[in-house]
Amino acid sequence: MINFSEAQKRVEYLESAIQTTVVLIDLAEEILSVEKLCRKIKWGAGVARSLVLRAYLEDSYGRIENSSKLYRSARRIAVAENLERSVLDCDYGLSLKIILSGNIRQAYFFVKKTLERSFKIGYTFRLAYCNLNLGGISQRAAFEEETLNFYENALSIARQNGYKKLESAIYDELSGLFLNKENYEVAERYIRKSAVINRQLDHISNLLKSEIRLVTILLAKNDLRKAKQKLEQIRKQQKEVGPVTQGTLLLCEARVSWKQKQYSNAEVLFRHAHTIFHNYGRVSLIANTYQQQCEMYLSTKNFKSAIKYASLSLSSGQKSQDNFLIAESYKLLYESNKLAGNPKQSLRYLEKYNETRKSNDLDLLNKRLEFIELKTDYEKQQAEIDEEKKKAEMLRLELEQKERELTEKTRHLIKQTEAVAQFRDDLRAILRRTPGDDPLVKDVKERLKSFPEEQLNWIEFDKL
Repeated sequence: MINFSEAQKRVEYLESAIQTTVVLIDLAEEILSVEKLCRKIKWGAGVARSLVLRAYLEDSYGRIENSSKLYRSARRIAVAENLERSVLDCDYGLSLKIILSGNIRQAYFFVKKTLERSFKIGYTFRLAYCNLNLGGISQRAAFEEETLNFYENALSIARQNGYKKLESAIYDELSGLFLNKENYEVAERYIRKSAVINRQLDHISNLLKSEIRLVTILLAKNDLRKAKQKLEQIRKQQKEVGPVTQGTLLLCEARVSWKQKQYSNAEVLFRHAHTIFHNYGRVSLIANTYQQQCEMYLSTKNFKSAIKYASLSLSSGQKSQDNFLIAESYKLLYESNKLAGNPKQSLRYLEKYNETRKSNDLDLLNKRLEFIELKTDYEKQQAEIDEEKKKAEMLRLELEQKERELTEKTRHLIKQTEAVAQFRDDLRAILRRTPGDDPLVKDVKERLKSFPEEQLNWIEFDKL
């Protein structure tokens, strides 16, 4: 029979493993087993913590609706059980749905609050992830300095606490950031660091993803020899990755064939990749595949095929509502029609391209302004909270000062009362030794009658 202590050890092991080195999916069966056990022994805290782990699993599968339900259930139990870390885990998880919904303002505030609460209780794992998430939000607004600051904070925390999986994930994000900026040397350096960690942890699937990113960078650098060598290594273990990643691998192989002028083979590989992306509803990747096919045919001066794939790219880009893909499609349509000798069409698409770029630049400017406004609003809100805290602290100090003054006055009053009582007793003793027929003595005795016979009633005084 499994007791509470054993259940607690299993939950703690899972939390530690997920935070540091073990691939989440590898623990799926154990997570479900532990949740069942915690429910059986009616351990509320264990149920909440295992529900959080289940939510992590759903996130990894991309099932955000399912994970959100689990986070909410876990949070209710965590609040009742006073589990601060689990509450923060749930709040962070729920913020992911907000980000995906496009409500950046709400997401920013939500994650910022979670970060501050994590810092307050010393929850470094969640603190690191909050920095990573805020880096992503900043990246959307194209604030490079803010983005890098958040990523560097996350990386520092991950290194200090041995969160190796997270460290690898941050390197992936940094690599993608610099790849988009076409800073290939820095992008390569970061993705190689990610690959080293995944190799150390024996995370084959993540390692292959890192190496496919590396191939993409090498192809962008036109280093065909190294790209081919890396692809040969990846092919030996390609069964370890999911179908969408295999589709990305096919794109890399297609580009290598294209660079080697093996155009027929490249076309076959592009089509295989397209089929995978279509089966899994990856519209943006479909658009990207069509764009690469168009570029290949532009390089061979085959304007008919170039126009065909540029048009398909535009259609997919519009379905994905990705303005960057749409702009690039217009650019390819302009170049394809120019190659075909269609001046009216090429001019039309050039104008469309410029309009879309202008719109994209305006959107980016608005995002930057929104981000600045977000920071300002948040800082203003924090300033107001700090001001209220300051006022409360001033009131507390004022009350303490008054309490000290009252205590001092009370002590002084006690001393005075004791002194008066002692004076009265001494005076009576003197009078007893003085002749009773003395008029002065009679006068003093009359005056003594006005003195209280007892000291102040301090018990009654304390009740006031």
